Amino acid sequence: MKNHFKKYPFFYIGLMVVGLWAATPFAMSWLVSNCDSLPFEKWGQIGDMFGATNALFSALTFLGLIITIIRQQSEIKESANQFAEQKAQLQKHHEEQKEQARKIFDEQKEQTQKNFDLEKEYLRKQVRIQNLERFENSFFNLMQVHQQKYEQDGSGIFQSTFNRIIKPSLGSQKNFQSIQQSYDGGLKFEIQTTYLSFVNTFEVIVNFIMSRKRKDRNREKYLKMYFHSITSYEKVILIYYYNFGNDFKHWDYIKFFLFKGLTKHQLGDPDHAPLLDPNVEDLLGKII
Repeated sequence: MKNHFKKYPFFYIGLMVVGLWAATPFAMSWLVSNCDSLPFEKWGQIGDMFGATNALFSALTFLGLIITIIRQQSEIKESANQFAEQKAQLQKHHEEQKEQARKIFDEQKEQTQKNFDLEKEYLRKQVRIQNLERFENSFFNLMQVHQQKYEQDGSGIFQSTFNRIIKPSLGSQKNFQSIQQSYDGGLKFEIQTTYLSFVNTFEVIVNFIMSRKRKDRNREKYLKMYFHSITSYEKVILIYYYNFGNDFKHWDYIKFFLFKGLTKHQLGDPDHAPLLDPNVEDLLGKII
């Protein structure tokens, strides 16, 4: 009952007010019936009792109004709290959705970037492979041209030139000036008439390697591969040719790879090694 009264206070208060209001006429009738002999002024006093009743009802009405206002304020405050709580929950839900969306976006972005990088790396590898294939196809074609030229001129012609001109002529000279004169008087003309296409092919292949390969280890790889296919008689002709007034911009770089496999005894004279290049004797001496 107590809990019910707390739940519906206005109902019980209203019920009490109506009960009092309804009981007033009966109370007044009882008073009148028992007070027939009362003087006139007493009747005025009894009439004043209705004013008191009116005051009571006014007070009760005012009290009800106050209670209503208080209850409305409590409900408004409760509604405001509920609204604030709902707002906080909505804000929290919004932040969670926002964070989840950001996380999904970041994951998608990361995956997209990863896929892009993989595709980019794959394409880069494909380009490197294609470039390497094109380079090696051209390189081996040039080597084939060199080999065909060697076979066309005759594999024995280089040895013949060594035995006819280099060994007896240049090999008999002991100083740079006399070697230069002997070279100008015989081997130079032989190269210009017989080996010019060989020399040109040699320079084309070397220039091709040097221009296409930027890293030293890659240059060395293909230079060594090419020079390995050149005979010692060809190397001797090139050594004398490029040491006596025939400039080649890559000579200082390639000569150390060209000398590999060649001994100074395969020159016109072993003593020519330091005359041709101060570094040649040490380099050749290590591989004798």
